Amino acid sequence: MLIQAPVTPILDEATAAFIQHFVSINVSTANGHRQPAISRAYGCRVADDLTRVTLFIYRDRSRQLLQGVHENHTVAVVFSRPSTLETLQLKGHDATPVEMTTTDLEYMDRYRESFMRELRLIGFPDTFATAMMACYGDEMLGIRFTPDAVFVATPGPRAGKPLSP
Repeated sequence: MLIQAPVTPILDEATAAFIQHFVSINVSTANGHRQPAISRAYGCRVADDLTRVTLFIYRDRSRQLLQGVHENHTVAVVFSRPSTLETLQLKGHDATPVEMTTTDLEYMDRYRESFMRELRLIGFPDTFATAMMACYGDEMLGIRFTPDAVFVATPGPRAGKPLSP
């Protein structure tokens, strides 16, 4: 019987709060031939114990991304708040597709509303924000992973450096 060691979270409460609201989320990977794929995520949910993140993506619009995840299980995810440019990147090496749960759909709805407020804050009209963030639960899929690295990606002297605890 294989016993897995407990995972020590690298996220803290502040980082978990940041990545779940007001941010643009883009997830990327590469297939076995190192061809990149990227897709917009429509929110995420951080597990209560801060060890896992589930991203919400359109199943049909993310076929290349899903192929890469299937082939190598790696993801790099960028979370960027447009009004401040504060940006973080998370990386993981155990990504796997998962079906959306009722809890995931609730998180997705809350995220969508917060990001639409962010878009309005920086001057985009309601029609744009609504169209950009239109997503439907039955078309969505989760990608769950354990973050194993967090980097500052905000423009400036710390860009590319690991996030300090």
